[in-house]
Amino acid sequence: MRRVKRLVLSGKVQQYLVRKSAQASNSDVQKEWKCAQQTAIIGDDLFGVLRKMAGKRERCMYCNDSRGTDIEHFWPKAIFCEKTFRWENMLLVCAGCNRKKGNRFPMDSDGMPLLIDPSVDEPWLFVDFVPETGELAARWRVDIDRSDPKGEATTDPTILPLNIEAVTSGRQRYYRNLCKVVEAFLQSAKSDDGSASEAAFEQLSNDMVELSDFGLNRWLFHFSDHSAEPLRDLCSDYPEHWQRLRDITSLE
Repeated sequence: MRRVKRLVLSGKVQQYLVRKSAQASNSDVQKEWKCAQQTAIIGDDLFGVLRKMAGKRERCMYCNDSRGTDIEHFWPKAIFCEKTFRWENMLLVCAGCNRKKGNRFPMDSDGMPLLIDPSVDEPWLFVDFVPETGELAARWRVDIDRSDPKGEATTDPTILPLNIEAVTSGRQRYYRNLCKVVEAFLQSAKSDDGSASEAAFEQLSNDMVELSDFGLNRWLFHFSDHSAEPLRDLCSDYPEHWQRLRDITSLE
C-alpha cells in the first residue's frame, strides 16, 4: 500500500455531491449511486481526479498491483448510506479488491475503522514488507506487545487480497530490481575511486522513481531497518546520497 494525497474536486463536482447527499435516501442509495455513476460528473470528472491521485500507472489504492477500475467506498455504502456521496469516502481500486472487501469493515471498540485508508493513513506505520515472501505483515507494536490491530485487519486475507501470489510476486520483483540498481550504483562508485559521481546518483534516483510501484521506496527509506545488502552498504557507505534519496521518497 502507499499513501495517496486526496486532491480537491472542482466546484461543479463538489456541488453535485452536496446535492446528491441531501437527496439520497437510505432505501434507494444503491440505486442512486448506480445512476450517478452513469453521469459525466461521476463517471468522467470525479473518476478522473481519482485516477490522478493514483499516479501515472493508476494502480489500485489497496494492492497497488492491478489497475484501478472501480470507485470504492471505504466506509461501505450499504452500511453507511450517509457517506455514499462523500468525496473523502471514495478510493480508486481494482475489481479484485473491490469484490473481496465488499461490505467487510472491521471497527474497534470506539467505532473507528481498523482498515487502513490510504488517503488518510500512512500505511507503513501499520504494516511492514517482508522481502523474503513479498507479503505485507502487521507491524509489531512494542507499546502493546502485539501486532498492530490495524495492520492485522488490513492484511486479513478474508478482507483484502493483499498477499495473494500474484501480488506478492510483483513486490518481490520490485525488490530484486531495486537491489540491482543499487548494486549498479555501488559498482560505479567503486570504479570511481570510492566517490559516487553525480551522474551515477542521478541514474540511481531515476531508476528508483521508475521502480516506485507498491509504495516500497517509501517503506525502504523511512520504515525499514536497512540491514540487508546491498541497501545496508548504500546507507553506511554513502550517507549523503542515502539522505538525498530519503528526501526524494518522502514526497512519494
